[in-house]
Parts: sequence; C-alpha cells; structure tokens
Amino acid sequence: RQSFALLAVVAAWIAAGFVVAARWPAAGSVMVACFYPLSLLLGAPGPGGTGLIAVLVATAWAGYAAPRRQSLGAVALCIATFVVTDGVHQGLSWDTVFFPAIFIPAWWTGTLVQREQARSRQVLALASELDAQREAAAHSAVLEERSRIAREVHDAVAHSVSVMTLQIGGLRRQLEDALRRRPAKPAVMLCLGRLGRQAVAGLLCHGGPTR
Repeated sequence: RQSFALLAVVAAWIAAGFVVAARWPAAGSVMVACFYPLSLLLGAPGPGGTGLIAVLVATAWAGYAAPRRQSLGAVALCIATFVVTDGVHQGLSWDTVFFPAIFIPAWWTGTLVQREQARSRQVLALASELDAQREAAAHSAVLEERSRIAREVHDAVAHSVSVMTLQIGGLRRQLEDALRRRPAKPAVMLCLGRLGRQAVAGLLCHGGPTR
C-alpha cells in the first residue's frame, strides 16, 4: 500500500509536468524528467518503462513545440538529470550512454515533425499565392480581350459613320438641282451630314474605350 501511494505521488508529478509542458514545453519536459530523482528520494521504484516513455514523449513535445535553442537545452537537462541521478544511485554504467541514446532521437523526432509542418505551411502559402496570381493573370487577359474587341468595334463604328457622312454629302451634291425645287429636303440632308460629322468627331475625341 505504501509503495502504491509513492507511485501515485510520482505519477501525479509526471502529470503535473505534462500540464506545465502544455504551456511551457521545455520547462515541462525537464519537470517530467525530474520524476526519477523524486522517486529515489521517496523510495519508490524507478525509473521504470512507463516513466521513460513519459520522458520520451515530453522531450519529443519540447522538440516540436519549443524554440530550437530552448528544446535543445531541455533535452540536455533531461539527460543530465537521468545520468547524474543514476550515477549517484548506482554508479556510472552503460545507462550513461543509454539515456542520451533514447532521449536525443525522441527530441529529434519532434523537431523533424515541426520542420515538416512548417514546410507544409510554406508550400500551402505558395500554392495559394500562385493560384491568386493565376486568377489575376486570367482576369487581366479577359479585360485585355474585352478592351481589344471594344476598340475594334469603336473603330468599325467610326469608319462606318464616316463613310455614311461622306455618302450623304456626295448624294446631296448629286441631287442639288432636284433639291432646289424642294427647299425642305436640302435642310434634312444638311442636318444628317452635320450629325454624322459630329458623331465622328465625338468618337475620335474619346479615342475609343479604356480598360
């Protein structure tokens, strides 16, 4: 029963370390690693597979969520905590190499996941930017084509009105003798010619549609 109570205290410490890691990943990972000296001080068995897995998860989270310099310092402290505690408890052994061999790959895995996610976000941002540029280019091409068609229609209308005005003037001169006998007719022909010239002048003055 006493051993179970001690293990419960150590488990609560590990859980509290993960709570801290949710806000401060580097500090939380070091706190989780400190369960080993705590368990020895309390006389609880340790470190145990569950405790080691907890530290591996915490160091991987620090590598993922914390800035690189902070996470690197955190994994170094975790390794130092285990190496020093184990050395004080039972002297230096192969565990001195074992702890770095498992903590560093866990931290490196977290940094790799962080790097890949950052690259994925960059790729998505670049793809969105390229889509926006493609849409802008397509819209610009449509506007350019509309402007070209409008200029062609404008030029065609101006040419047609010019030809019509010239033909009205020529017809008026050809029918000048006949129109003298009908005074109202020349006025109509003159008005048509004047309207045609005004329309042509207006078209030329505006110079065609703009974009």
